[in-house]
Amino acid sequence: GTACGDPTDTPCDSPDACDGIGNCEPNFKVDGTLCPDDANDCTDDYCVAGGCDHPPLPSGTLCGDPTDNECDNPDTCDGASFCQPNYEALGAACGDQSSDQCDNADICDGGGACDPNFKLLGTPCDDADVCTGDDICDGMDSCAGDAIAQAPLVQLPGPGASSTRAFQATPLPAGSPGPVALLVTSPDWTCLSKYIDVDGSLTDTPVFQLIDDWGTIMVIDEAVVPSSMEALSRYTVQAECGAFISDPGTTTMGIWCDLDESGEVTLMDITAIVHGFQGDFSVYPKVVLDIWPCTPNDDVNFHDIDRSVRAFQGETYAETGCPVPCP
Repeated sequence: GTACGDPTDTPCDSPDACDGIGNCEPNFKVDGTLCPDDANDCTDDYCVAGGCDHPPLPSGTLCGDPTDNECDNPDTCDGASFCQPNYEALGAACGDQSSDQCDNADICDGGGACDPNFKLLGTPCDDADVCTGDDICDGMDSCAGDAIAQAPLVQLPGPGASSTRAFQATPLPAGSPGPVALLVTSPDWTCLSKYIDVDGSLTDTPVFQLIDDWGTIMVIDEAVVPSSMEALSRYTVQAECGAFISDPGTTTMGIWCDLDESGEVTLMDITAIVHGFQGDFSVYPKVVLDIWPCTPNDDVNFHDIDRSVRAFQGETYAETGCPVPCP
């Protein structure tokens, strides 16, 4: 037991000592004695000839992450001291195997996760909605498009005159496959919310037609009233298709009986209506000269002349007894 030789003192090697008969013994720990772990799940740790050895564990020995699912098997040693993850191969089936135009069957990503495998953002598709166009996949699992209906073209029938009783509405774009209803509102008559009917009158119920079937429609209704010297009478039209509504198109009505937009009713305006009564529509179309009754009747007659004379004498539209959208 007397100290001699190598004084090293480790988990696998005690200091050398005399054996009492003239020999210095190395005093190695017995082979197979456990020694410090090298923190590698795929190696063993025991003493061999005084040193701490770390031989590889057999291939298939469990190690690392024990997760076991569709795309990730429990980790195992490879027999060469390495812990391998054992992921399922890229493309292996997992998860939801349903597929459609924006969603492929789920696959393993080769890294242990199940990829939903959606079609790329921007992939063309069809959302089965006639009110939308340029349909594309959203990068998730849905197909969506932009609303087709645009702001309708809303204008006075002219030419050269500010109509006091009618306006034209043309939904856009031409050729659209989606049927639209045309909603009429007004920033000046805030209670007004009606739809254009196929005959150009206004109704409470949406009326749907293809844009090409609407064409350009003349809107004539007792709710379409002229502006006055004191206040404007503006009308806005929007196209509704499915859950979508277009931007607005807007026009402003002219002053009661002021056909030439001079800012007042003059003898020139009365003369123009007399010419219309005589069948002359070379300057103003009939719809511009047809100022009476409360809902114009497509006939320029003595009553239209009479009303223009009254307007010349100072009678306002409000004094005619005709209804307005918001009494």
